Amino acid sequence: MLPAGCTVLLAVIGLPLVVVAVLGALGVVVGLIAVLLGMVAFDHTSGSQQVVEVVGHRWERSIEVDEVRMERDSDWCEDVPRNAEVVSRREKFHHRERRLGPDRDVYKEYCSYEEEVWKRVDSVKRSGKGTQPSPSWPVAPDDGCSFQGCQRPGKRRDKLEVLIKRPKKHKGDAWGCDMDSVHEWESWKKGDQAKVLVGGLTGTAYCSAGLTRVKGGKAKKKKR
Repeated sequence: MLPAGCTVLLAVIGLPLVVVAVLGALGVVVGLIAVLLGMVAFDHTSGSQQVVEVVGHRWERSIEVDEVRMERDSDWCEDVPRNAEVVSRREKFHHRERRLGPDRDVYKEYCSYEEEVWKRVDSVKRSGKGTQPSPSWPVAPDDGCSFQGCQRPGKRRDKLEVLIKRPKKHKGDAWGCDMDSVHEWESWKKGDQAKVLVGGLTGTAYCSAGLTRVKGGKAKKKKR
């Protein structure tokens, strides 16, 4: 929120109350962002490297499904895509031409058109736990055509997580740390020990700061 003195000053210089209210709201948003950034920074700086144990693996892979759909859009007729079918056209103000004497308003044709385009309509997913069997991609439809109703595979996404056990004072489910590649993901074995930055304020594991392997590698086996 803007300080009271600033609000009064803005009103005195003639700004409408609506504008003053908007500026006040923006001040609140900026203030909240500043507080959140400060909390994140404090969480990092007050955190510490803690030893954790790898307790498993988790993965998910997905492929978007694209389909050719008939879409309606509009643009200046000179910019309409070549393969589109114009449905209607009209004259519309384009710009004002500055010149000696009176300025001249320039009008151009504006078109509504239909065009066949690839659109995301669905996605297929496959997920699992553990490193065996290895992560695999789901099967997405591929019709091998490009007219209305045809489908093809779209963007691929994969998420590979190494699961690490929380230290005793942090209750809850295992943390999941994202890995960049299957090779890196598989290199971590169940029972391996690692160091990870744990926030001092939130108790959250910052895997993005790095999961460092502890020398010796394996967790000690518990005595029966």
